[in-house]
Amino acid sequence: MPDVAAAGLGSPTAHPAAQHDRKSLIRRSAALERALQGGAIVSSERADDMDTQSPPVAQIEQLIRHYLQAHPHAIDTERGIDEWWLRDLHPHPAPHDVATAIARLVAAGELASLALPDGRIAFHAPGSSDSAPSGPHCH
Repeated sequence: MPDVAAAGLGSPTAHPAAQHDRKSLIRRSAALERALQGGAIVSSERADDMDTQSPPVAQIEQLIRHYLQAHPHAIDTERGIDEWWLRDLHPHPAPHDVATAIARLVAAGELASLALPDGRIAFHAPGSSDSAPSGPHCH
């Protein structure tokens, strides 16, 4: 199991809700890693629904990277990333694809996570947390 402190998710003595969210994130990341290694990730694309399908996860990852390049101090929750960082993406991505893109970027070290006092997890560019605003725009 990954080291919670080394993963940037706060101390093991954090608020119980934050511990639960960290454990959930770690489980989701581990499940995603197993699926990627086993080739079990399949596209949700349907040939008869090409106009409304969710963009590929790799495209979502690229858009998150571009957003962070334009806004290096941005910090937000998964929901905020979906609603604000990706708001101009059409068709809009499915929530599970956004979660997968975020998990892959965290696993690659391109996105860091931060446990908020209320137990939610916020994401930001690695190394930007020292100069990040004190009140993230978190949804």
